Amino acid sequence: MEKIAVFGLGYAGLPLSLTYTLHEAQVYGVDINKEYVELLKKGKTHVYEEYNGKTIEEILKGSLNNNLFIPTTSYEEVLRKVSNIILTIGIPIKQELIKLDVELLGSLMKEKSIIFDPKGLLDRKEIEKLGFVYISI
Repeated sequence: MEKIAVFGLGYAGLPLSLTYTLHEAQVYGVDINKEYVELLKKGKTHVYEEYNGKTIEEILKGSLNNNLFIPTTSYEEVLRKVSNIILTIGIPIKQELIKLDVELLGSLMKEKSIIFDPKGLLDRKEIEKLGFVYISI
């Protein structure tokens, strides 16, 4: 089973995470907001989307019940379990929130991953040297 980490569970990250679960991937959703992560664990979210007649909360609950979506605040543990990482950290973002050690990420990855850096805060050349696909807007 494919294991993916999605960092940032807002309006982009949560629907993206759940899309992967619909294709039988196990997704570890990481967010810094502890209260929001606890809500997600209960199948609740402020994000509203629909897909094939189901609300995002219905899809969320199904993914939780099937152990395909695991919301957490602990990125260290998640990085040891996944083969792909996607960052969907929203705007505005505070520099002190970017604490990921790029070398640690590289050593833990088994294959190419995508890093989405909407504010351009990470060093593109260093990320690409480690074999990641880098996306910034």
